[in-house]
Amino acid sequence: MFFRIVGFELRYYFQRISTWMYFAVLALFGFLMINVSGGAFSSVAANAGGKEFVNAPLAVAIWMAVISLFGTIVVAALVGNSVYRDYESGIHPLFFTAPLSKAAYLGGRFTGSILVTLVVFLGIPLGILIGSLMPYLERERFGPTLPMAYVAPFFILVLPNLLLAGAIFFSLAALTRQMLSNYIGGVVLIVGYLMAQSLIENIDNKALAGMVDPYGMQ
Repeated sequence: MFFRIVGFELRYYFQRISTWMYFAVLALFGFLMINVSGGAFSSVAANAGGKEFVNAPLAVAIWMAVISLFGTIVVAALVGNSVYRDYESGIHPLFFTAPLSKAAYLGGRFTGSILVTLVVFLGIPLGILIGSLMPYLERERFGPTLPMAYVAPFFILVLPNLLLAGAIFFSLAALTRQMLSNYIGGVVLIVGYLMAQSLIENIDNKALAGMVDPYGMQ
């Protein structure tokens, strides 16, 4: 039953237009970020990595981490909705009285929605990569395109962030049976994290600052 529920989640989300709209929005963010850094807009300048090439591994990793942070709202919408929609439709009593284990039901919902969100977040490196190849950018700001510069940050930064936020929002939706708490939680998580950055930066022990940073941006 676990795998059947996972399969149902995948089919449900991949057939929805909103899923691909989330993918497009995250890809657009990545595309715009690299275009701003690459000189597409002369009045705006931004470089995530400092003096490195715009598409250097460090710069790409920073952009991916920043976009995944603001993609927290997408995680709340997808992962939280996977368990909330049973309460919204009123079908949850049927599931709770069926010969279905808690592990299969909740685990299947969570795993399926996480896999879908993982595909949606692939839009981030894809948007950055496509944006870096645009011919109108100032090519002297760019170095060679390194595939691992996009693959490694996705698994080191984006995937853990996705799992952390997904676990929080899935639990909120399951316990409160409300989506409003998820969206409020998403905003609180982002704002609280940005405020906490100033406190983390003032810690003399940089190793400690890195370990207590849940999003890995330190």
